[in-house]
Amino acid sequence: MTSFLRPTVAEINLDALRTNISQVRGLVGPKIKIMPIVKSNAYGHGAIPVARAIEPQIDALGVAFIHEGIELRLGGVQCPILVMSGILDDCLKPAFENDLTLAITEFATASRVSRKARQEGVTAKVHIEVDTGMGRLGISWKEATHEILRIYDLPNIEVEGVFSHLATSDDVKQDIYTCLQLERFQSILEALEQRNITIPIKHLANSAAILQYPDTWFDLVRPGLMVYGMYPAKHLQHIISLQFPLTIKTRILQIRTFKKGETISYGRTFTCSGHRRIAVIPVGYADGFSRVLSNRAEVLVRNKPAPIVGAICMDMCMIDVTHIPEVKLEDEVILVGGENGRYMVEKLASLMSTISYEVLSCFGCRVRRIYLGEESMLCQKSMIENQVLTTTEWYG
Repeated sequence: MTSFLRPTVAEINLDALRTNISQVRGLVGPKIKIMPIVKSNAYGHGAIPVARAIEPQIDALGVAFIHEGIELRLGGVQCPILVMSGILDDCLKPAFENDLTLAITEFATASRVSRKARQEGVTAKVHIEVDTGMGRLGISWKEATHEILRIYDLPNIEVEGVFSHLATSDDVKQDIYTCLQLERFQSILEALEQRNITIPIKHLANSAAILQYPDTWFDLVRPGLMVYGMYPAKHLQHIISLQFPLTIKTRILQIRTFKKGETISYGRTFTCSGHRRIAVIPVGYADGFSRVLSNRAEVLVRNKPAPIVGAICMDMCMIDVTHIPEVKLEDEVILVGGENGRYMVEKLASLMSTISYEVLSCFGCRVRRIYLGEESMLCQKSMIENQVLTTTEWYG
């Protein structure tokens, strides 16, 4: 590890990610396509290294925005990439130039895509999004059949797919609303078939639906959270065995002894009840370790829990190591990871009153990514060949 760089790092085991994809494949079988979601920098794990590691196992990749798809192309990713969060006019030409598949959320957008594609002399591949009850993007399921037929007839557009998002698929089995969304989606597909319209790729299933609603698999599934070793709900943990790939760690900068009555950090929110041994670690809310966790969360030092004390600062925070007398300067501190990595993420999410998705995604670019496993050197070689600049480190 290079000594002059910040010691706060995220280690990602690429072999674990590949194992998780294999688990999905084993569940859905060989005929159904797999499109992992790598938006938001692959949920904080690093989009290009993750994509390059799993690309041999998958059929496509899903991202939220155009720039994420372009980044993957620059990183040497060659498989189909679906941009799922809509499209604005000034993004169309770059999307065409980088062979990105576009999600269409209304007829007006489809018309703009068609017009621009004709101007550029290309045929745009699109997937039409139907809102079956998510209440976000998409064509209302009530008008979907009519609108899809209109889009299907537009020039320079190839309707490759149709999809929708499930709102409550991580609830307990036989969730009524998920079943309702599935029925709405199926009714649209049946109406299209009656009009001799066959769309090659139909997809509905996110991680939770993959695990408990086989009827939603259709032609393609979209694993997201489960790629990164997390289960979308506790009652789904028994279905397949996922590996947790992430370790976020840092090292102790300083250790000091404080007397009874002395206070720690901004706002003096922690008062020492007696002589306390306090360590400072170089990670703060600017790295994604939320200030909400002040005086609430704990980290691991020498495999023992150490509580956060005082307000978390922008660049550092303090931990109480009084009960760990063997601790010394530069000792490793684990924020997330190890045998209980998944539980640590869930606990942080609970303390932050949020979900594990946000915890994984919030650790920012100041936290260096270090990649481990057999696939790491192959990814590194690809990124160098494609002249992708990165601050990551690689270990085979």
